[in-house]
Amino acid sequence: MDSILHRYRNLMVLVIVVGFQLVLVGYQVRGKEDMRLIRVWAVTAITPLARLLEGVRGGGAGFLNDYVFLVKARDENHRLKEELAGSNSRISNCARILVRRTALRSAGFRGTHSFKK
Repeated sequence: MDSILHRYRNLMVLVIVVGFQLVLVGYQVRGKEDMRLIRVWAVTAITPLARLLEGVRGGGAGFLNDYVFLVKARDENHRLKEELAGSNSRISNCARILVRRTALRSAGFRGTHSFKK
């Protein structure tokens, strides 16, 4: 590693000096709307990374949020199935009572209760 640094020392110094000059020029030059060029460069360099991170964060939060909603939907589905089973048993019970009353009525039995409202 030391031999590589020594071998390309002049090239590395040139790259560092040119990079430093570009930073100084970027700081000195003002672009549109009186904004320094270095600020434009920094925003241009950081924006794609920030968009990527926000996309990952938003996607993860959305996934977890949807998962929580699915858990709540599963609980509600279970509750509704129990309610439906109870309603079905009440309906079948009412149907049996109706069949008995119809059979009694057809046999000519008249009780004290009226079927009219």
